[in-house]
Amino acid sequence: MTVEPLSLPASLRFYRSSRANRSALDLIISKPELPADLRWDEVLAFHDAAMAAQRVQLDYFALLYKVWQATWGTAKKELLRSTSEPTVAELSSEWGLSVSDVWYQGLFCRIDLRDRVSMWCGVSFADNEKEISLYFYISSRNGDYLLSDGLNLSADWLRADADHHRVTALGLCPFHQETFEVMPLTRTARHALEAALQAVVKSED
Repeated sequence: MTVEPLSLPASLRFYRSSRANRSALDLIISKPELPADLRWDEVLAFHDAAMAAQRVQLDYFALLYKVWQATWGTAKKELLRSTSEPTVAELSSEWGLSVSDVWYQGLFCRIDLRDRVSMWCGVSFADNEKEISLYFYISSRNGDYLLSDGLNLSADWLRADADHHRVTALGLCPFHQETFEVMPLTRTARHALEAALQAVVKSED
């Protein structure tokens, strides 16, 4: 399967274009309420900036959703065609789905592997803010993360971190002139889901 390259939305390009833009929008995102000491002639400008900040967050959500569908979503369709989509209530017990939640935590969705064994698969900007990363962890029937912590994966995946997340290595999906190739992450997601399914089957033998 071929996945077309994706582009950063204009709002995210503006956000990333300068430290001043980023600092101004970050301030409004962190404190969206109208400041009490704001002068009358500054109110309209504040609301205009607040709308721009909301646009950045929403476009980020939409971009991560596209990447999720192109990576984890594609792997799910190929390997678990009959698995149903989880509801918001089922997802929010672990990860929030508000625009603010996704802005700070990335976009996560659940893929059920077996009864009470779920793979929580995520997408976000990497820590270096220069590429897209994939994340996942597997919650087992026993409530532990031994299955994902010990999963034997390629060098495209780092070892489990302190939160039991497996994260893709840097260099798989960097931004080039504000566009990026998703296909390497598509293959990497499929490999991880395939390995997880094999590990679950082996654990039940």
